[in-house]
Amino acid sequence: MGRRTFVVAAVVVALVAVGAVVVVRSRGATDVLHTETGARRPNVLVIMTDDQTLESVRVMDNVKSRLMGEGTTFSSAYVSFPNCCPSRATYLTGQYAHNTGVKDNVPPLGGYTKLRADDTVALALQRSGYYTAHVGKYLNGWGSNGDITAPPGWDHWYGLIDPTTYRYFDYAVSDDGVRVDFGSDDGDYQTDVLGAEVVETIRAAPADKPWFVSFTPLAPHSEQLEGAANDAGTTTTTAPGAAEEFRWAAPKPAPRHQQQLAAKFPRGASFNNLGTGKPEAIASKPELTEGFQRL
Repeated sequence: MGRRTFVVAAVVVALVAVGAVVVVRSRGATDVLHTETGARRPNVLVIMTDDQTLESVRVMDNVKSRLMGEGTTFSSAYVSFPNCCPSRATYLTGQYAHNTGVKDNVPPLGGYTKLRADDTVALALQRSGYYTAHVGKYLNGWGSNGDITAPPGWDHWYGLIDPTTYRYFDYAVSDDGVRVDFGSDDGDYQTDVLGAEVVETIRAAPADKPWFVSFTPLAPHSEQLEGAANDAGTTTTTAPGAAEEFRWAAPKPAPRHQQQLAAKFPRGASFNNLGTGKPEAIASKPELTEGFQRL
């Protein structure tokens, strides 16, 4: 990576939601890091995908050759709370959900407002002399109250602003506290914008400090749509304890990839058939919407 050897690239692949591969304990971490000032401290890049299956990595040749092939693959991984915000809070703090206070994705039990923002890995590393940067999604609800200043501990912040986080187009980010709105042009595709930003962030990092960069794009999570109507190709969910109904559609690929996976698997007479002969547990379920069929 030029000025300083790039030592660690951690890829976080989510099975149910997200899980953290690199976790640094915040309490006491500063003292531990300061004892190693004589050693060359590594740069750390965490790439956290959202709702990605482990099986999908099997066909991702670039990921396998450039990250897995040149890095370390762990044979085992453990997650204490396999859900979006609780796992992200654990990644940021190194603590279990009963200590982070984040026990759900939305209030009253979870979301960004429950996170103790003054007790995170970013603060611990910043205090130890690291340059810290975040690019992408944080916890659900961040920025929805109008406050888009960076949480404590981040030298550079390029965070997705709720409620636009779950959109691949027509979303907004906070660039160190300044709102930037993106539209629907091909160049506004969220994953590309965030990818370009994280590359520039690493290139612009101070030469005299090690850096810690957290890169958390939305992809390949499903897309949240505006409006309450359940149009064809979408599905609706209501989070526990939340009055708002969310409308979801299959994730959007980049425009340049739109037709690369346009083929459908063969669908015989049994596909989406809830008729006679099915067990009650199957027959009682609604048919798959077009949106779910595309997932």
